Amino acid sequence: MTNIFAHRALGAGFFAALCAMSNPAQACTDLPSVCAQQRALEAMAGPPPKQTGAAAESASPYFAAFVERFDKGGWEFLPSPPDAKPGEYCGAYYMKGNRFILITGPGGDFKGAMVLFWDSGIPKPGKMEKVELKFDQGDGSPQMVKVLNQKLPGFGWGAFALAIQSIENLLTGMEDESVFILEQPGYYGKFEWHDGLTARKELEKCLSAGAQV
Repeated sequence: MTNIFAHRALGAGFFAALCAMSNPAQACTDLPSVCAQQRALEAMAGPPPKQTGAAAESASPYFAAFVERFDKGGWEFLPSPPDAKPGEYCGAYYMKGNRFILITGPGGDFKGAMVLFWDSGIPKPGKMEKVELKFDQGDGSPQMVKVLNQKLPGFGWGAFALAIQSIENLLTGMEDESVFILEQPGYYGKFEWHDGLTARKELEKCLSAGAQV
């Protein structure tokens, strides 16, 4: 199995740059480039179903698809913000059960990529922290990695964010089926996806729009 995070180690300087770029005043998250993706996710999901007696009427066609993928597992692709340049803020997320994986590429001053692992059991610190955890891609060869840990406002869940040097590095190692096991004292999470090659193709299509300008 290809390790999508083994192409280039990220030192403390890269994490320092991420923290320096974060804006504590942001309403959604301090993680660079993820803020736009979170706003897109909220806009697509729309309001929850309206209750009318015993029957529930969906207020958003997307919401029904969201719930179905939430149960069975599937990808969604997020539109770039209206003011984004072509090829910026390309994003996709996989959700199944109570776990999400979000992939987001470069946007604005942030030139790298991020992979966000997100569920209700991840610690939710009051402010973004850099922490260390054991990361295993299901091949029995775990490694200790440094990640950013933050509670995502508006959702009430914690997230671990791994910074990748470039979106190209991430996509090169992206496989059709992947398993990710994250561990630290008090937390164990097993994340997975399928149809990863389909997601990679969609992300490459989004990124290529920037190269054509």
